[in-house]
Amino acid sequence: MTEPITDADSYAAMAALSALPYFPSDPIAQTEIANQIRLMCKTDDQAQWLVQRTFELWSKWEGPRELRAIFCARFKPQDGVEVMRSAVFEDGIVPAEKPLPVWHMPVVPGAEKLLPQTRPQLIEQSNTAALVPTSDFDQLPELSRKQWKQQNQFAKQLEAVITAPEDRPKLSSPKSIRQSDYVRLNEDPIHEARPEGSYQRITQADIEVAVAELHRKKAQDADAPARKDDDN
Repeated sequence: MTEPITDADSYAAMAALSALPYFPSDPIAQTEIANQIRLMCKTDDQAQWLVQRTFELWSKWEGPRELRAIFCARFKPQDGVEVMRSAVFEDGIVPAEKPLPVWHMPVVPGAEKLLPQTRPQLIEQSNTAALVPTSDFDQLPELSRKQWKQQNQFAKQLEAVITAPEDRPKLSSPKSIRQSDYVRLNEDPIHEARPEGSYQRITQADIEVAVAELHRKKAQDADAPARKDDDN
């Protein structure tokens, strides 16, 4: 029969925990931590387990409440005060001592025949023991061109679903629009609502008339100072 915990056992457990960074150095605080261990643990084995488990989970001292949360993850405390949630871990649950069993997708007999012949790599990604022999595909009824197209399209959609986002091909960034494109869109009569019959296309003759008018105005502006001097 395991001997009940003693004051010396609880103090030894507290002294072992003092190896953690930020452990209280005040004697009164250390005595209170030893009392908490004495109240929680029934035996010295439980106290030694608590010390070892704390070293596995903590990199620094987290406080007496979190110490009780670790103990309650396996044992029922002797004083009946249970702490079921921890503030140290993100989900509020103290990690299990043993890793949880890994779930494997069950193999459905004949599921590999649903995949098209042109996508054998999808069969390898399932939990089947080996690839389906080619003879099994030969026994399938011949599909029409439309059915093959639908089946290949389904296989591509299935592959996109089972592929992790970080493994999917990167999409090309959209092409930037140049300033000239904005000007063209703003001036293009196709993209701008105009009353019917109000738009008149500019011809080469219109350009030549506008250039001649511009030269005439410049000549007038150049002759204006000379005419002013003559008047004076």
